[in-house]
Amino acid sequence: MNASKKIKIFTPQKFRKGILLLEKILIVLMVLASFVGTIWITHPEVCKDILYMSVYTLLYFAIFLVLFNAYGCPKIGSVRLKELLFSFGLTLLIADVFAYFVLVLLKHDLQRVLPFLIMLGIQMVLGIVLYIVANATYFSLNPVFDMVAICADSEWERNSIRKFRAIPQRYQITQILSEQNTEQEMLDAIDHHDSVILGALEGKLRTQLMDYCFAHNKRVYVLPHVQDIVINAAQPTQIGDMVVMLCKNRPMTVEQMFIKRLMDIVISAVILLVTAPFVGIAALCIKLYDGGPVIFRQKRYTRNQEVFTMYKLRSMIVDAEKDGEQRTTVGDKRITPIGKFIRATRLDEIPQLVNVLKGDMAIVGPRAESIGLVDAYIEKMPAFRYRTKVKAGLTGYAQVYGKANTSHEDKARMDIYYIENYSLLTDIKLLLYTVKVIFMKESTEGFDESKPDNMQEQEK
Repeated sequence: MNASKKIKIFTPQKFRKGILLLEKILIVLMVLASFVGTIWITHPEVCKDILYMSVYTLLYFAIFLVLFNAYGCPKIGSVRLKELLFSFGLTLLIADVFAYFVLVLLKHDLQRVLPFLIMLGIQMVLGIVLYIVANATYFSLNPVFDMVAICADSEWERNSIRKFRAIPQRYQITQILSEQNTEQEMLDAIDHHDSVILGALEGKLRTQLMDYCFAHNKRVYVLPHVQDIVINAAQPTQIGDMVVMLCKNRPMTVEQMFIKRLMDIVISAVILLVTAPFVGIAALCIKLYDGGPVIFRQKRYTRNQEVFTMYKLRSMIVDAEKDGEQRTTVGDKRITPIGKFIRATRLDEIPQLVNVLKGDMAIVGPRAESIGLVDAYIEKMPAFRYRTKVKAGLTGYAQVYGKANTSHEDKARMDIYYIENYSLLTDIKLLLYTVKVIFMKESTEGFDESKPDNMQEQEK
């Protein structure tokens, strides 16, 4: 009996976090070793100067680690392998380009690019191997969660269930219950599953189920109400001999607003100057294609639902919305050939930086949706209006973590989470992540109307 207990204690599953941590450290050490080795072989004179080499290595290591974490490279198992490899490759590319130009500054002369290309290739090949091994390790050490979903059967909840099912390596939903089931049926289902998904249930029922899950050590995934997000950002505060949760409901301090505005002005001005030639060529192509206007103007909401005129390069045919506002769909025939390119490269968004300079928008913030769509969304989900507690942004939390076809409910929750947990560090992280999103095709796709929306679909 004692031997069997020891066998259970010393299983790989018990040390899975440590094993995965070692694999992540190995990936980082591989990158650092390949960098040092490359410089040692190609520029031994730099290595001989210990101070120069130390500072150079620390700079490279710092920029790599910042990007490595900002792009989610350590999220083995929770992010698709394809996206992990893409993030890792982009991190390497930016870090290695940075290393090359630092070396140019150190040597006061252009350097051979080939050694850095070879280094990038070696890092990428070894990285792919290590990530494949780490990903396989994760799923071999982490069992698939057998789950029951208890929801109110709303469209948003059905979409959420499909997103869990899209990752069968981690989540296996074997039973779905609704508020039509009895409380005892729900409790019995919880007893027979490893994890529980709780949807937008009636308050008293959800509280009872949460209590039961807590008492029986059940893992719970909560599909949050907006109020849950607000409470999550609250600060515990001691009042006398009791603890209360303080919800400040104030997105930014005066100091934060000043620094954010300063960042907006500097970043937008720099990007406008750098991209001016490319925008000019794109504008000329738009004009030559059909002779229509180059700039698309539309009334949008920003902070406190104030209306402003937003500018974009026109990517659709002239009078694309003559029959009223329409959602952009996958394969939308209104998008011109030039429009497909400028949408894919995000060149169509550049004129919005003029809105940023004018103060209508910020670099980072909730997307500036059209007035008609916002009004319709607010009618369906009143909390959607909370997105306008801050200025609309060129990029933002929902833009980088969502997709073009992400539901308005999920966009609202992500944007409200950003507002309630605002920090300048978050803005910087979102700006870095935006660079990654620019190269991801799925983030520019339109709304896919072909997907089913039936929560009671058959189990596969």
